[in-house]
Amino acid sequence: MKLRIRENTLRFRLGRSEVESFGRTGMIGTKVRFGPKMDEFGYSLKKTPQTKFSASFTDGMIVVHVPAADADSWANSDE
Repeated sequence: MKLRIRENTLRFRLGRSEVESFGRTGMIGTKVRFGPKMDEFGYSLKKTPQTKFSASFTDGMIVVHVPAADADSWANSDE
């Protein structure tokens, strides 16, 4: 999974196997460790029963909440 941050936008790019995993488990993400203290920065997608996309940033982790209907649609199509 790749993350692109540009100005005030986030763009996630997933491979086919990652989309399938997201469809099965409802969550996909990764963490990167860097710096002398090995600080972590992470990002993930999480399926949610909400009807709108939302995002949060807590303790170095970006979580984008994806409505279940959209997540299921992605997992069951070539989109």
